[in-house]
Amino acid sequence: MGPIVPLFLLAITLLLAATAAHAATYGHITVVERPTLQGPAYNAYYEYRFDVANSGTKPSTVTLTAQTIQPYTSNAWRVSRSFVLAPGTAGVITIPQLVQSSSSAQTVAVVIDGIEQREVISLNSLSVSDASVHAVLVGDGVALGGIEADLQKASIANIVYNKSGIGYVDWSSSWMQYNRFGGILLTPRDWERMPPPVRDAIRRWSFAGGSLAFMGAPPADVPAAPVLWEHGPLRMVPHGLGRIVMLPESDAAFTAADYVTLRGYWRRPVLTTLETHQASSTLPLLPNKPLPTGSMFSVMFVFAIVAGPVNVIFLARRNKRLWLFWSVPAMAILAAIGIVASLLINEGWVRVQRSRTLTLLDENRGEAATFGWTGVYSTAAPDLVRFATSTALQVTHDTKAQDTVWADGQGLLSWVPSRVPTYFMVRKSEPRRERLTIRREGNQVVAVNGLGAPLTKLVVAMEDGSIYSAGAVGAGARIVLTRNATKLKEIAGSADELVRQPEVWMGAIQGVDGDPMSILQPGMYVAALKGTPFLETVVEEPTEVVHDAIVVGYMRRSSDAS
Repeated sequence: MGPIVPLFLLAITLLLAATAAHAATYGHITVVERPTLQGPAYNAYYEYRFDVANSGTKPSTVTLTAQTIQPYTSNAWRVSRSFVLAPGTAGVITIPQLVQSSSSAQTVAVVIDGIEQREVISLNSLSVSDASVHAVLVGDGVALGGIEADLQKASIANIVYNKSGIGYVDWSSSWMQYNRFGGILLTPRDWERMPPPVRDAIRRWSFAGGSLAFMGAPPADVPAAPVLWEHGPLRMVPHGLGRIVMLPESDAAFTAADYVTLRGYWRRPVLTTLETHQASSTLPLLPNKPLPTGSMFSVMFVFAIVAGPVNVIFLARRNKRLWLFWSVPAMAILAAIGIVASLLINEGWVRVQRSRTLTLLDENRGEAATFGWTGVYSTAAPDLVRFATSTALQVTHDTKAQDTVWADGQGLLSWVPSRVPTYFMVRKSEPRRERLTIRREGNQVVAVNGLGAPLTKLVVAMEDGSIYSAGAVGAGARIVLTRNATKLKEIAGSADELVRQPEVWMGAIQGVDGDPMSILQPGMYVAALKGTPFLETVVEEPTEVVHDAIVVGYMRRSSDAS
């Protein structure tokens, strides 16, 4: 919920708006739809925003539920958020939704103090763009005419430019809301006009893999780094897993080749069928046990004999042939229970979560970006799967009628069926305090594991290019590193290349794990963790949780890592 302000600042606006569409007044509670960034995209987050006010004398608990009904089907998606509104106050409520349908929500249901209101609020439902279209969010100060014409000349057809159409105060302060865009194009003046929470969200989105472009020199508060490459008038600076692209103030200097290069960075990571198969094969959730075919066949054989000739002969001798109509079904039920029991005995009663992730940790900025996969398998469908508020998801399975509740994170209801491996592609961008302290002590280089989980492998590139390594290091433990003869590669891979193609996320993580030198540069380290503080456990009472994680870190410059 946004900051609460005195009621009189919004009362007049809300009361007037309540007479129009997309608003309603319920006694002392008024709810009005606010403008939001346009362009919902499939498997990405979209945000519903509302002005709410309480003109009463008592606090009220309000629940807003956005509902999407798929036309001509029974498929429905609901996302809700509850909040307490103090008397005489007003504020802004946001409800994010992971879009799985062909349109955004059509209505919002309102519950006030446990009482469902009869009147629902109609929303401005928008069509959802498919995965082949990559939208670029454009600031008000960017002139689009020449750019769009040049893109057409360069035969770049699957990129669209979206002006927000709303004030910067209504741009989202959640980094996940920008994941539906392939890029953001601004001028320095656009950046200066944005509220600080909006700028923080865009910076965090870029750090997690987004492409932020400025026409003209970037503002002073935009993270700076050495230019990674130049292509004509284009310059690219790495920023975590993403990048900041600097363009000339005028598009007159652009060529078709420049646009083709730029287009390669304006691409939204979208899940495809390939990754689902990849996750199933490289991230198995259960041991590869064979089915208990012997036990199952024995049960079916016994059923066929007992329910067939044995049952017929037995009932004929007692002149109870009509009992066949209930005895055979009863035996069939017992046989089915026997088959299910044999499967359960073979598999056991399990609730498993397994993940494989890579985290880029910038200790100097205190920022971390994580991407990868997590999978859940449960003998009985869990009532709730809860991810953190800062975790952006994409799903690999069809969703028909799922609910999401935003309370202490994002709670997914009925998203994980029983006995079906269910995978989620995850991304996070958040401030973190974990660090790996590396320093010289005399002729030795020592490391203290402050990453919050045991390390199974550590490779460190010191500022002078020397390489040190270690094996297992417990959480909080200190270890002396071993110097080895391995040398840095002349041209190491860039972190921004890791998330650009989601179809190879698994391969990218395994590649860094198997060959840390492929990404190491002076002042960096690669650590393999058994467990991770960077991704949450999402199921209650799990029987097993396995987090395999890689951390690619930038050492703090204040430490004696030289």
